[in-house]
Amino acid sequence: MLINTEQVETSLRAAWEHEDNKDEMNRVLQGLERNFWKGTETGWMGCYDFPGETWAGDGSVHKGVMGAGSVCLQRPGCNLEVRVGLEEEGTSSLRPELAAIARTLQAIPLETDLLYLCDSEAALNRMSRWIGSGPRTTLEGDPNADIVTLIVECMRARVLKGARTFMVKVKAHRGEPLNENADTQAESARQLPLEHRQWTTRTQTMTYEWRDNDGMMHVTAWSKRSEMPCLEEALMIRCREL
Repeated sequence: MLINTEQVETSLRAAWEHEDNKDEMNRVLQGLERNFWKGTETGWMGCYDFPGETWAGDGSVHKGVMGAGSVCLQRPGCNLEVRVGLEEEGTSSLRPELAAIARTLQAIPLETDLLYLCDSEAALNRMSRWIGSGPRTTLEGDPNADIVTLIVECMRARVLKGARTFMVKVKAHRGEPLNENADTQAESARQLPLEHRQWTTRTQTMTYEWRDNDGMMHVTAWSKRSEMPCLEEALMIRCREL
């Protein structure tokens, strides 16, 4: 391979002087960058050569606000953003990750094969419960049942159309361009106005409020896992009163 030293010097200087918080992460499969991208985790798995559509999605949660975003490799201008509702019942990192999957499934044609890149193992594990598990699988007690229902319905429709769906776990913040762009979209989605929220229907879930060491208020859904710490804290308060 012939290397243009002037081009290399120009590229290195541009990267060194880059002032943005994130790299641009433009995927280039020609010239000097081909070997780099083909040697990444995604490149080794052949994701860049997938015959259908390759998407990446991500979720973001910060200060009680959740956002989800996804991007498409074959359609560079197709960037999806959605602010995820139901913050009143507590926030989690899982809910916006599931929302990104649901929004992507809504956007892609039913007949098109899909390769979805996801950095959330929890989201993939949640969806794997619905693969070949039979009629005993239930959404009872699932705080994200509204989003999971949509995902399952979309997946079923795709199966009936004969479309293939692959969900692949990738490492977060390792320079994979689609994952990084999806992360940017998810962060941007948190800034959307309240009227842009989706999945906002309240449930009968009981919640409780608590403050962290910095004094910030949090809302969390009540569960068996949260019962014991609350009882211990109540016992400590009672002991101090005595």
